[in-house]
Amino acid sequence: MRIAVGSRREPKIAGVTMALERLADLPWPGEEVALAPVDVASGQADTPLSREATLAGARARARAALAAVLAGEDLAHVIDRHANEHDVRSRQGAFGVLTAGVLTRADAYVQAVLTALAPWYKGQWEG
Repeated sequence: MRIAVGSRREPKIAGVTMALERLADLPWPGEEVALAPVDVASGQADTPLSREATLAGARARARAALAAVLAGEDLAHVIDRHANEHDVRSRQGAFGVLTAGVLTRADAYVQAVLTALAPWYKGQWEG
């Protein structure tokens, strides 16, 4: 299994590596896992100045990295084929299929929303 990382920056690669280490004792994926860092453009400034720019850059990097590993095949088709189902994205999504239901699409959104709202619930930034 090749896992694309849309960056060659060490913190991002380290984050993916640490996540994989947490999963190392599980009986998955049944094959060797190899990281594939891909230097792709985000289309945004190196340090985005807004939430919108950050999200746009992350999406652009993810799409570009996916395209470089799948040669342009749409994730929805890959997941449907892998799960031997139709329209997975409208139900459990890739998260549900790839984690055998341990994580759902909703779980992923919980993390994203908590992260996005951190500046408000944490309080003012200290300078």
